[in-house]
Amino acid sequence: MKKKLVAGLSAGLMMLSGSIASATLTTIGTAVYNDNEYSLIYSSDLQLTWLDYTNTWTSHNNQKIWASSLNSTLKYSLNEGITTSWESSLWRLPETITGPNIWGTEGDPDGDGLYSYDVGYNLANSEMGHLQYNELAGGENPFSNLNTTNGLYFSSTQRTADPAYYWFRFSDGMQNANNGNGLGLAVHFGKVNFGSLDGGTGSEVPEPATMLLLGTGLAGLAGIHSRRKNK
Repeated sequence: MKKKLVAGLSAGLMMLSGSIASATLTTIGTAVYNDNEYSLIYSSDLQLTWLDYTNTWTSHNNQKIWASSLNSTLKYSLNEGITTSWESSLWRLPETITGPNIWGTEGDPDGDGLYSYDVGYNLANSEMGHLQYNELAGGENPFSNLNTTNGLYFSSTQRTADPAYYWFRFSDGMQNANNGNGLGLAVHFGKVNFGSLDGGTGSEVPEPATMLLLGTGLAGLAGIHSRRKNK
């Protein structure tokens, strides 16, 4: 099967994220939740901040409610020189691509950002998959509370084939979907400024969802050009 499934979506995400800095995870501070401090870990290439906390096993709807509740319950303590621009975004569950439940393991061997499947292994075109395969693989793991043994972490994305929601498992990098229970992991999109620490001011990039839509448009333009060329 040719790589048609979610071509525009994954191409947009991978091409645009590839134009930003290479994958780097940086602890930018802490957040207090339930009277305990948890690290805030920033992914520089997709401009996502992860809360290093795993919410207990429960339904997908409860995980969505939990992630949303963080916007009013967390108290932040950022490292010296670091500021954020999070006004237009909120804490949420991670996002992924969606599809008709096609299994695969081959990943993206030619590196064009296109995948022919939406469940299985080596799917780096989702936020948790990107974290696993592009940032944690072969590097330091700054997370202390990430379940890497047998935990299924819910995404916020529903599969097109049925009402199930995608989940990701960090123990082996598998993505699938179900209607049962799972763990919760929260992420926040937004610019992080490192100020005097590196002399930079950060840079604005579109929300991941916007990046996916841009990818769809790019793929459409490419198709139009190809049809015109073949006439």
